[in-house]
Amino acid sequence: MARTKQRSPTAVKTQVVLRKKLETKRQLQKKGDGEIAPVVVNKERCKSGVKALRDIRHIQRTTQMVIPRISFQRVVREIANQVYKKHNIKEEFRWQSNALLALQEAAEVYLTCLFEDTNLAAIHAKRVTIMPKDIHLEAAEVYLTCLFEDTNLAAIHAKRVTIMPKDIHLVRRIRGEDIYMSNK
Repeated sequence: MARTKQRSPTAVKTQVVLRKKLETKRQLQKKGDGEIAPVVVNKERCKSGVKALRDIRHIQRTTQMVIPRISFQRVVREIANQVYKKHNIKEEFRWQSNALLALQEAAEVYLTCLFEDTNLAAIHAKRVTIMPKDIHLEAAEVYLTCLFEDTNLAAIHAKRVTIMPKDIHLVRRIRGEDIYMSNK
């Protein structure tokens, strides 16, 4: 066997760099005309749901509003105009920007809580996808919770500990709900 000198570590590194350059050149294919065209290397696909989770984490980290400000303002003005027409109010009111911002914050907090609870209802039903019936269940729960709290206040106001049917009727009448229509 012939004796050879030991290589320096930098020579090994340069060989690795040259090998990588050759690999990239091998990725280039020759066409029939003699032109060199790069091979399109497909990106590796992420698992399903990874992008959704990344978006959720991004939104959770930010403090910005999720609903665009102008869109929300248009919706508020449209709803206000419907209320004006319903009550025959001909004068259109102005909105302060702080009032719209407070309304938007409250709406986003409400919707976030609603979807959190809706998601819990879907998980309870052993599903991943939320459905309209989950939202209806959550809305019914919120309604009953508020009704119970108000009924409890009515009983306390009457200096009683026991909640009676007349407390529920009183609260529903104060809210403007038709008691007799809902019983049918």
